[in-house]
Amino acid sequence: MKNYNIPLREAAKFLGITAETLRNYNVKKKISYKIIGNKAFYNKEDLDEYLQTTSKIIERA
Repeated sequence: MKNYNIPLREAAKFLGITAETLRNYNVKKKISYKIIGNKAFYNKEDLDEYLQTTSKIIERA
Protein backbone atom coordinates (compact mmCIF):
# COMPACT_ATOMS: atom_id res chain seq x y z
CA MET A 1 0.00 0.00 0.00
CA LYS A 2 1.36 3.39 -1.00
CA ASN A 3 2.02 6.06 1.59
CA TYR A 4 0.53 9.39 0.55
CA ASN A 5 2.16 11.74 3.04
CA ILE A 6 3.54 14.67 1.03
CA PRO A 7 1.25 17.73 1.05
CA LEU A 8 0.53 19.66 -2.13
CA ARG A 9 2.87 22.62 -1.58
CA GLU A 10 5.78 20.36 -0.62
CA ALA A 11 5.13 18.13 -3.64
CA ALA A 12 5.01 21.17 -5.94
CA LYS A 13 8.31 22.44 -4.55
CA PHE A 14 9.87 18.97 -5.02
CA LEU A 15 8.72 18.96 -8.67
CA GLY A 16 9.87 22.54 -9.27
CA ILE A 17 6.39 23.77 -10.19
CA THR A 18 3.82 26.00 -8.53
CA ALA A 19 1.04 24.67 -6.34
CA GLU A 20 -1.46 25.95 -8.92
CA THR A 21 0.24 23.96 -11.68
CA LEU A 22 0.13 20.83 -9.54
CA ARG A 23 -3.59 21.40 -8.92
CA ASN A 24 -4.03 21.58 -12.70
CA TYR A 25 -2.12 18.30 -13.03
CA ASN A 26 -4.54 16.79 -10.52
CA VAL A 27 -7.49 17.78 -12.70
CA LYS A 28 -5.73 16.35 -15.77
CA LYS A 29 -4.77 13.20 -13.79
CA LYS A 30 -1.08 13.56 -14.63
CA ILE A 31 0.06 12.61 -11.10
CA SER A 32 -1.76 10.32 -8.69
CA TYR A 33 -2.79 11.73 -5.33
CA LYS A 34 -5.18 11.10 -2.47
CA ILE A 35 -7.56 13.51 -0.80
CA ILE A 36 -7.33 13.24 2.97
CA GLY A 37 -9.80 15.49 4.71
CA ASN A 38 -9.96 18.29 2.17
CA LYS A 39 -6.28 18.31 1.19
CA ALA A 40 -4.29 16.56 -1.53
CA PHE A 41 -1.35 14.35 -0.59
CA TYR A 42 1.21 12.67 -2.82
CA ASN A 43 3.41 9.60 -2.81
CA LYS A 44 7.20 10.09 -3.10
CA GLU A 45 7.63 7.23 -5.58
CA ASP A 46 4.90 8.68 -7.82
CA LEU A 47 6.60 12.07 -7.79
CA ASP A 48 9.97 10.48 -8.65
CA GLU A 49 8.36 8.53 -11.48
CA TYR A 50 6.77 11.69 -12.86
CA LEU A 51 10.13 13.48 -12.81
CA GLN A 52 11.79 10.59 -14.64
CA THR A 53 9.05 10.56 -17.27
CA THR A 54 9.19 14.31 -17.87
CA SER A 55 12.99 14.34 -17.98
CA LYS A 56 12.91 11.71 -20.74
CA ILE A 57 10.51 13.86 -22.74
CA ILE A 58 12.78 16.89 -22.33
CA GLU A 59 15.84 14.87 -23.40
CA ARG A 60 14.08 13.81 -26.62
CA ALA A 61 13.15 17.38 -27.58
